[in-house]
Order: sequence, then structure tokens, then C-alpha cells
Amino acid sequence: MQGFRGAGVTVNAKGTEELAAVADVPSTGWFVVARMPTAEAFEAVTRVQERIIKYGILAVIFVCVVIGLVFRFLLRPLFSAADLAERMTQGELPLKPLPVVRDDEVGHLTAAFNRLLEKLSLTQTALERMAHHDPLTGLLNRNLLADRMLQAFARAKRNGSKVAVLFLDLDGFKPINDALGHEYGDAALVEVARRLSGLVRQSDTLARVGGDEFVFVIADLGDNSGEVARKIATKCIDVVSTPIELQNVAHSLGVSIGIAMSDGLSEPGQLLKAADLAMYVAKRNGRSCYAMAPELLSAEGKG
Repeated sequence: MQGFRGAGVTVNAKGTEELAAVADVPSTGWFVVARMPTAEAFEAVTRVQERIIKYGILAVIFVCVVIGLVFRFLLRPLFSAADLAERMTQGELPLKPLPVVRDDEVGHLTAAFNRLLEKLSLTQTALERMAHHDPLTGLLNRNLLADRMLQAFARAKRNGSKVAVLFLDLDGFKPINDALGHEYGDAALVEVARRLSGLVRQSDTLARVGGDEFVFVIADLGDNSGEVARKIATKCIDVVSTPIELQNVAHSLGVSIGIAMSDGLSEPGQLLKAADLAMYVAKRNGRSCYAMAPELLSAEGKG
């Protein structure tokens, strides 16, 4: 032990951990030993460590809570937009633009979603129009015609009115189409559709059902239904007979019309077939005229 000085952690005979310091005394040849249990020696340090850990944990919890609240505030418009979008897809809400709350990344994302929604709406509208309208003339097609006829028949039953169907087939269209080509044939059909559309009332329906075949449905007719149907048929013949200019040459067309009428108690398909058969009668009678079919009074009536 001569000349020894130092300190360290030891375990005494009782098994207690102690902090011991040793210093020699040269003049006497002795050395002095000071001992203290480590629990007592490091009590202040231990308390500091415990406080650091405790307050560190509390600080971490506080920071996490603050960060959570900040993120909730920042992302609340996104969560709201997602909820609205989900309800729209479920059919609970109509499709409409989402509100843009803030001019930040979330706002930019919402605005982009609104632009996408607008394009989807335009595409859906275009698809619906393609499904129910003739792409060449813009008139209704057979699908929507059937629905409009059902509505007209329902009103006729409810109000005691009548429905007239005019089946129109162009005369002289095939020579134009064959001689000039389909492009000018299509132009002639578009012009005929435009002229016939000028005769349509708000409650009426005009549809293209074939190459050069059109159907005119006149609804909500009263006691003078036959007279009204014949007048409209005459007007259709007049507007179609006006020459159409194609390649700087005037070309004449005509139209044969079959007229069938019902009080709404028959089937729409029956009325349409009766008008079709009457149209062939008009063809045999010399074309560019109309023919009346027997009136259908019930579902068992014959056209």
C-alpha cells in the first residue's frame, strides 16, 4: 500500500456496495481509508437521473400530443374531404365539388380532386347522351323513345287523353345516299332532323329509330286528336319536301307517314307497330302522304 492513493467502488464483508477512498500518510507509514455506501454517496445523482427520466417522458408525451393536435388541424380538411367523397360514392350525397378550406397542399389536393370530378361528370354526361341520343342527328334513340312513350301512355291513362305516334320514312333518300355518298346522306338526315325538330312541342318526342326512319310521338291530345295528328303529319310532309342543297344542287325528298292513335290502354309497342304498318300503306298509296291506322283502345286491340 506504500504510496497508494485513489478511490473506487468495493463491496464490504456484509455485501454492501461502498465508495472507498484511500490515501497514505508518509510520516507515519499509515494510510487512511474513507468509506460510504454508494446508495448514500450517489443519492443526489440518482435523484437527478430520475427527474431527468420522468420529465423527459413527460416532455415526449407533451410533444407527441402537440404534434398530434397540429397534424389533426392540418389534415382536418383532408379528413373532411375524404368523408364527403366516401358519402358521394355511397350515393348519400350528390356529386359536387368539395370545399377548398385553405390554400396549402391539402387545398391543392382538394382542388385537383374537384377538377377530376368535373371531368368525370362531363364524361358521364357525354356517355348518358350517347346511350340515349342518336350520335348523328342528336335526336332521341330507341331506348329513350321507349321511356318517353311509357310516360306519355301513363299520362293518357291518368288524364283521359290520347297519344298519337307518327312513323316517318323518307322517300328518295337512297338515291341521294348512293349517288353522293354517305357523307352527303348524313348531311341530308341532319337537315331533315333539324326541320322536324322545329315542329316538336315541349310535350312531344322526336326520335330517329333507323337509317332514314323517324318517330314523332304527340302526347296529351284531346277530343280533336285525329285532326291534330293529321295537321302535324301534313306539316312534316311540307318541311321535308322543301329541296335540300347538296354539292350546290337542290335535291328533293319526301316522307311517308303512318299514324296510329291510342287512349293509353294499349301497349306502346303495339302502337309503334301499328304506325309502322300504316306507313307502308302510305308508301303503297303513292308516297309523300300519310295513312291512318285503326285506333288502339285496349291492350287487346289490333293495329
